[in-house]
Amino acid sequence: MHMNLKNLLFRVLPKAVFLLLGVLFTIGLNAQTVIKGKVTDSKGLPIPGASVQIKNTGSGTSSNTDGVYQLMVNLKNGKYEVMISSVGFTSTEKSITVNSTNGSFSFDAILKEDATGLDEVVVTGTSQGSTKRQLGNFVGTIKGSQLANSASPNAIASLQGKVAGAQITQNSGDPAGGMTVKLRGVSSISGSSDPLYIVDGVIINNSNARVTNASSDYDGSGSIGQNRMVDINPNDIDRIEVLNGAAAAAIYGSRANAGVVQIFTKRGSTGAPKITFSTRVNSNSLRKRLNFSTAPTKFGGPTDGPGAVTQDILNLPLLTTTTPVQRFDYQDDIFRTGYGTDNNISITGGQDKLKYFASLNYNFNEGIIRGTDNRKFGFRLNLDNQVNKWLSWNAGINYINNNTNEKPDGNTFFSPINAMTIVGNFHNIYARDANGNLQAVGERGRINPLTVINDIRQSNVTNRTISNVGFKLFPLKGLVIDYAAGLDIIAQNGTTYMPPVTYNLSPGFYGVVLL
Repeated sequence: MHMNLKNLLFRVLPKAVFLLLGVLFTIGLNAQTVIKGKVTDSKGLPIPGASVQIKNTGSGTSSNTDGVYQLMVNLKNGKYEVMISSVGFTSTEKSITVNSTNGSFSFDAILKEDATGLDEVVVTGTSQGSTKRQLGNFVGTIKGSQLANSASPNAIASLQGKVAGAQITQNSGDPAGGMTVKLRGVSSISGSSDPLYIVDGVIINNSNARVTNASSDYDGSGSIGQNRMVDINPNDIDRIEVLNGAAAAAIYGSRANAGVVQIFTKRGSTGAPKITFSTRVNSNSLRKRLNFSTAPTKFGGPTDGPGAVTQDILNLPLLTTTTPVQRFDYQDDIFRTGYGTDNNISITGGQDKLKYFASLNYNFNEGIIRGTDNRKFGFRLNLDNQVNKWLSWNAGINYINNNTNEKPDGNTFFSPINAMTIVGNFHNIYARDANGNLQAVGERGRINPLTVINDIRQSNVTNRTISNVGFKLFPLKGLVIDYAAGLDIIAQNGTTYMPPVTYNLSPGFYGVVLL
């Protein structure tokens, strides 16, 4: 019995030892590698959001707000290149050798400012990173911090003066007014010259649909709607890349003939959850008061009251006649100093594989025209997950509720601004009849601007959801299969209400437009 047990041990032990050694050897070939450190600029300040990538593996992470990063990944034994880059800085690379005795690496990176921006990593239409030097085309990159510091609730308005060759014009003084963007060298007589807008890989709708009737005949003709980029919260944006020229059309087709504006929102980072809160109070006022006539007389006969004559008939007898008048300054009744607030809270964090970014935003902004304002609420959630070395996925959702109170605009007598530019300021718009009702302006019965300010109501309510999902496969070294899908759903509700007006016997008007 003793001999049999001894023989059994001699037979079993070698196999067990070899099996254990084989397991340890296999684990050694695919040991978990830890890479950590800190990314700073030449002044020693941390660089948040810096990209840390292991080349040709699909594995990577980004630095947090303190510039600290940590990447945990399973790597086979061998030599690897770690690239650290950030927008506006020259990228740097570090070589590491992974083996059974060395699986932990720690090194800090100091990135130098890149004056020309040729080494910045930008994202092409295939969603893969490339440098400006390699693309050979103009790509303008604007950091999210630059947009947030512009104090504008409109992401496109925040681009003014920051993109070379871009002409950005505001079409309306509405608190959420439309914007027109024309990139260098692009023009059109009949078609739109606006670039293609892409948010996290989703081509979004940026139409200027008008859902409130604003013209004098209430058909909405000639009216300028809201630019839907006002829905995107600038505080959620990590960076914006502007691409124009033939390269834009080569990547995205003819719809990008006028250029491409790619918007990338903030992503999660490895580490403990970090909460960021910001609030801002702003004021809006008329930049310059308009000059108005203070002359005590006017040409022609009286234009109000008994014996009034048509002021628009200019003939010699009227030009030789003057009438004493009282002049009024309507500006204080039309314009005001508007106030607003912008509040943002976000949380970011994650582990080595799953990262998240979530944010809430509330923005309220009063217009400089009385009775106009914009109220916006938004929520965003971004997820990134590195499932294994050959598969990763990302998903995001952004919900926006945008509510705007407007007033008629454009070249109509229903626009309150025209009270300053068309209507003579010798009309007493404050006079009321025996029943306390406002009276018409002049003998032609034009609309009283105070009626527009006090009684006409227009509102534009928008509910919007932008969602995206993407998958990346790394089946072979140097080969990436990328699939992305997105959905942009917009529902607009516009209402226009005009009460009965006694002085022109108008029965009133109420209209609803749904898109």
